[in-house]
Amino acid sequence: PSFSLHTTPSPPPPSRSRGLGVVYTTPAELTSLPGIGRWTAEYAVGRGLGRYEGTLANDNALSESLREIFGQDAVNGPTDVRRLLGRFEQFSGYAAFYFILARVFAKTQPRLHHM
Repeated sequence: PSFSLHTTPSPPPPSRSRGLGVVYTTPAELTSLPGIGRWTAEYAVGRGLGRYEGTLANDNALSESLREIFGQDAVNGPTDVRRLLGRFEQFSGYAAFYFILARVFAKTQPRLHHM
């Protein structure tokens, strides 16, 4: 048998398979894949599967939106974002998504009036 020193680590087994290939259903499973970070995994699970457990705590638009609401000193990093969103309990991921949309909408709204 042949032996190679150059092996690629395999990701952990997915939550389930539906016969069409591998289905990853948690951010932890997705981040085990090369090139997938926490933000991407949380966003994909939220948008793709409708499960918004993640907070997207590293998102710049989310931080800006929370600073506008809670004050500039309220958000100094991902820990503060998670703390502020914690008040929404199991809906913190939904709240994060809508805070991001609110920020994006607020930035684009003036441009829509000039069309």
